[in-house]
Amino acid sequence: MESALVISNITLIIVAAILGLLTIRWLISASGIVPKKWKFSWLFYGRDDSELITKTVKKVLNEQKKEEETRSISRFKANWKYNEVYNLIALLSNCIIKTNKEVRYGESSRVWTRYYINSMGIAKNEKALSIMVGIMSQLVNREIVNGQTTYPSYDFIITPKGGNPIFGEKFAETEGAHLILHKHEEDSSKLHEGGKWINLRINFEGFSEIAPPHKKKLRGIAMDCNASGCTQIRESIKEFNKCVKATQAKGYIEPVRDAFILFRPDAKNDKIDDVLEGEGIKLHRIMDFSEEAKTELKALGELTLEKKSDVNKVTQFIKEFPECIKVEHKLLIE
Repeated sequence: MESALVISNITLIIVAAILGLLTIRWLISASGIVPKKWKFSWLFYGRDDSELITKTVKKVLNEQKKEEETRSISRFKANWKYNEVYNLIALLSNCIIKTNKEVRYGESSRVWTRYYINSMGIAKNEKALSIMVGIMSQLVNREIVNGQTTYPSYDFIITPKGGNPIFGEKFAETEGAHLILHKHEEDSSKLHEGGKWINLRINFEGFSEIAPPHKKKLRGIAMDCNASGCTQIRESIKEFNKCVKATQAKGYIEPVRDAFILFRPDAKNDKIDDVLEGEGIKLHRIMDFSEEAKTELKALGELTLEKKSDVNKVTQFIKEFPECIKVEHKLLIE
């Protein structure tokens, strides 16, 4: 704040000095005491001085404004990404489980690992759930502010029912959006032969709240706490868009193009973004965890339990930790 005041004072002094010189120059030129034939007479009479000085003043003010805006935006983004990364690391370090041997999970992307990040389980804790929602809110709003999403706002969110519906419900409630839960293929209550309009109303629980007709054309995003191969969230988007396009909802609801997750528990499939973009879907997330990163995440969880009083050691550990994380989003760790 002090530096901003200093810059403002300097700017005012510069502008005042320029205007003062202009006034003196005008008085001299008006009196005619300086011969116009003198080789430096242009300093007092010529070269369209008022326009030149006006441009100079504007340039000084514009440069100051740009400098202050750039500094403000940079500081804002730095704080934002710091909070996202470290809050998520701190949260997940309390819910990572190490197995006795390698286990496999995932559908389209089979993941072999000795660690399982139980973000679905920890979402049943109200405090942890609020933290997760807060982190996701930061991510979504940042992407919107930076123009990284298809639409500048959203009215509803779609969450796979086989994913983390508790998380989706809390986010929708907090952000004032409509929640739609999509039934997975293996859900026994899913309708398969009802036609696109009936499928929308039955297989997408909550769709009735946004069903047309309505004046505003609605926009939505898809969301889950995490995904590896992104099968469920991708199928939710594809089926929703297909049904909307084939029914009377087409003129009232925009296609869903953006998917948000907090993290991917696997960093091996680095082609996932290209695959999704080929289907018209952009995946937004904070980070991808390699096996090495999960090892460090587990160590951090154990450290915080054993050394609760050793704040400096824990803080230093967290600062060093992101170096072994594969971060896909370029704005996060530079």
